[in-house]
Amino acid sequence: MRTALVDDLKDDIKGLRSILTAGKNQYGFTDSEIDVYASGEEFLEDFENDKYDLIFLDIFMEDMTGIDTARRVREIDDKVHIVFTTTSNDFASESYEVRAEYYLLKPYTEENVAKMMRVLLPALTRTVNSIQLPDGSRIPTDSIIYAESRGHYAYLHLKNGRVYKTRLNYSDMENILCRFDSFISCFKGVIVNLEYVDDLADGNMIMRSGDRVPVSRRKAAEVKQAFADYLFRSM
Repeated sequence: MRTALVDDLKDDIKGLRSILTAGKNQYGFTDSEIDVYASGEEFLEDFENDKYDLIFLDIFMEDMTGIDTARRVREIDDKVHIVFTTTSNDFASESYEVRAEYYLLKPYTEENVAKMMRVLLPALTRTVNSIQLPDGSRIPTDSIIYAESRGHYAYLHLKNGRVYKTRLNYSDMENILCRFDSFISCFKGVIVNLEYVDDLADGNMIMRSGDRVPVSRRKAAEVKQAFADYLFRSM
């Protein structure tokens, strides 16, 4: 889960980061995906659309407050989830303006972070397990059976039977999809979602949809191992 912590108090940042990563198996936070910023200005210099799934903003920062930072965030990204961290919940009206989804009160405890995550997790799961395409559309990863690239276009074969066409070269398609461990490149220009693979046979992936997706000889061993690993994780 791509996360930003924005706070000018180092001890508060350290405490929240520790609680989040301690619950990584339950909530999906990893230390490598948490970026830390000491001010709203520093954060905004680095921020861009679709960079984060979740942003924690301290309200009471010097110079640019968390409220002001959130306003700028919403000018750039209207989908990212925002949580205000604060010692007071007196800013409810401002939170509605920027669509903040939670007030996390300080001092942080495992209990109040867990309570927050029970509220946020359904929405976060939908966001994290989706991709945003260059045309601005967002597609859940679990709706993609496989994707293929032809020329400058990608064709996403979806479980509802649709084929979604978008202008996207293979390299960018691979970067977008293969950061999820259920996707693997099995043939030149083709990426498969292992969630929809029933079997491997005769040099093909047999999909639940009935499609047969070829596996290149060069990638056969890698694909076989990835499929076995995926089945093990799914048990």
